[in-house]
Amino acid sequence: MITFFIITLISLSITTVYADVINPDQKQIDYYYQIININDYPDYVFLIQGNPTPRFMVLNSSEFHFYKFSTVSIYAIRKSDFNQGALENMSDVEIRNYFTTNSEVMNSHLELEGTYATVEMYNSLEKVLVELEITNLNSTNFEIKKTRAKFYYSTGEIKTANFQNQNTKPEPGTSVGDIWVYILPIIAIIAILLIVIRRRSY
Repeated sequence: MITFFIITLISLSITTVYADVINPDQKQIDYYYQIININDYPDYVFLIQGNPTPRFMVLNSSEFHFYKFSTVSIYAIRKSDFNQGALENMSDVEIRNYFTTNSEVMNSHLELEGTYATVEMYNSLEKVLVELEITNLNSTNFEIKKTRAKFYYSTGEIKTANFQNQNTKPEPGTSVGDIWVYILPIIAIIAILLIVIRRRSY
């Protein structure tokens, strides 16, 4: 029985390690998020809480991101009802209960992911910033939606794409920098063919 338990633990550990590994010829592109109109609601505090992390995070107008395998929800609570010190001293179970059973805490029911995609190393894409907009907030209702994604490239290029569907990733199209990854090999092949043809003509 003990042997079976040990083998099970080892198997789970190996599975976790491999799940976190990226192929050497690939890289991970993370999601970043920003609530673009958060300052329009000074009477509220906005937080995220995720599974497995973060326990909680207080948001402001800056960009934020989190662990790549987490699924995160955004919450709002009136500033007069919020006690950050008390929340920090809660256990993990108490924090989960705080966000799920506390009537003063409103869930936007919008789930966010930590990772956009895994791409080839030659891809010049560096990060994806999703702009969020609060569309409704009152004492009983909190709604927020994804409005636009901004794609940042190592070339300095920034491309944008609007969300047509909240559950569908927007696509940026091909970056100008990445086009050369396909064009240069073609140019090289044409140059080699021209050299071979020219030598044969002599």
